[in-house]
Amino acid sequence: MPMHGGRIVAQALRREGVPYVFTLCGGHIMSIYDGCLDEGIGVVDVRHEQSAAHAADGWARVTGQPGVALVTAGPGTTDAVTGIATAWRANIPIVVIGGQAPRFFQDMGGLQDMPHVDVMRPITKWAVSVPNARRLGEYVAAAFRVATTNVPGPVFLEMPLDMLFEQVEEREVVAPEKSRTEAAVGPDPRYVTRAFELLRGAERPVCLVGSQLFWSRRREAYPEFVRTFGMPIYVNGQARGSLDPDDPHWFLQTRKDALARADVVVIFGTPLDFRIGYGRASHVNAAAKLIHVDLDGRELGKNRGCDVGLIGDTGLVMEALTDCARAARWSPELSRGWLTELRALERQKWEGLRPQLTSDDVPINPLRVCAEVDRLITPDTIVVGDGGDFVGAAANVLRPRGFGHWLDAGPLGTLGAGPGYAMAAK
Repeated sequence: MPMHGGRIVAQALRREGVPYVFTLCGGHIMSIYDGCLDEGIGVVDVRHEQSAAHAADGWARVTGQPGVALVTAGPGTTDAVTGIATAWRANIPIVVIGGQAPRFFQDMGGLQDMPHVDVMRPITKWAVSVPNARRLGEYVAAAFRVATTNVPGPVFLEMPLDMLFEQVEEREVVAPEKSRTEAAVGPDPRYVTRAFELLRGAERPVCLVGSQLFWSRRREAYPEFVRTFGMPIYVNGQARGSLDPDDPHWFLQTRKDALARADVVVIFGTPLDFRIGYGRASHVNAAAKLIHVDLDGRELGKNRGCDVGLIGDTGLVMEALTDCARAARWSPELSRGWLTELRALERQKWEGLRPQLTSDDVPINPLRVCAEVDRLITPDTIVVGDGGDFVGAAANVLRPRGFGHWLDAGPLGTLGAGPGYAMAAK
C-alpha cells in the first residue's frame, strides 16, 4: 500500500517515541501534519517559529528526550534560527524538520526557496537535505542518533515539498529499527586513578557539575559520589535541581570564594567558558589542580590546562571514582573542616542578601520577586527563567528541587525563550 512522505516522517517519529511536535502551520510541511494525526502524534501550534524551536528545546530539558519542531521553508526556517542556536550553545538534543521548495523548481526562484542547510550547518551537529522520499524515515532515525550521541545537540533535516507529498510503496520505505544505542562512554581507568589520587589528598576540594549530568546514562551514581567525596557541590545549566537545597553538600552563594581558595577543582560536564571566567586566576585559584571531565575531548585543556582530563559520561566517571574510594577504604577526613567553613560563609552570604530579599522598595527589587517565587517552589515545580539580567538574579536565589526543573536559555543568553519553554513544561 502506498503512503505519502509526510506519513513516512510521522511513522519514523512515532518509532522514536515522539508524543508531540511543535510548529507554526506552513504549506510546505502540511503532509507531515496529516501523518502525525494518523500516527497519534499531537501537533502543538505556536505563533512564531522561534517558539516552536524553544518549545522543542524545553521538551528535551524537562523529559530528557529529544524535542521536535516542524517549520516551513524560507522565513519559517530562518525564524527558528535563534531557537536552534540556543539549543546548540546549551547542548540540547532537538530535531528540526524544515520544508523546502519542490526539487524540480530548485534555483528557479520558487516560493521560499533558499539554502537552509548552509544557514543551519554552523549551529547544528548535523544539517542535511533528505535525498529521496523512500529514505525519509532513515534520515529521521539518523537525526535522533546524532542528536543524542556523546554531547547532545540540535539536528536539522530539510525535506522538499514534492518529496513529502510523493507516494511510496510501503515495502520500499527504509524504516530502521534499533538505530541508536543507550550505551555510555566510559573513562580511561588510568586517568580515573590519577583523579582519585588528587582528590584523596585535597584539603579544599571544590566540585562544579554541569549539564552533562542531566544527560548522563548513569546519573544514579551522583548521590553516592557526593556522599563519598564530601565536597561542596556547585551546579550550573541542566544540573540545577540535581541536589536538594537542604543537602549538606549543596552550595550556591559561595562559588567564587570556594574556587578562589580551592586546592583541587573537579569539573563535570561543563566547559571553562565565561560562566567560570574561562578558568583564569581571576575566578579559579591558579595554584589549584584541575580535573576536567567531559564527553568532548576538545574541551579538555581549553582556556586552561587540566592536570587530569577525563573523556566520558559524567555519571560513569563519578561511579568509577566512587569505586576507587571504596577500594581504598578512604573517607574525606582532610576536607571536613573546609566544608564546615564554607557552610558558615554560605549562611553569611544569604544573610547579606536579606535586605534585598525582603525589600519593600518601589519599583520592586528583582531579588524580592525571586524570594517570593522561591517560597512557592515544590518538588514538582518547573522554573522557567527567560534571558537577560533577570534570569541572573533568579539563578542566584531560586532553588529548583529536581532534575529538569530549571529551564533557562544557557550560554546564548536568549531573550524570548520563556514562552516556548513554559509551553513544553506544561
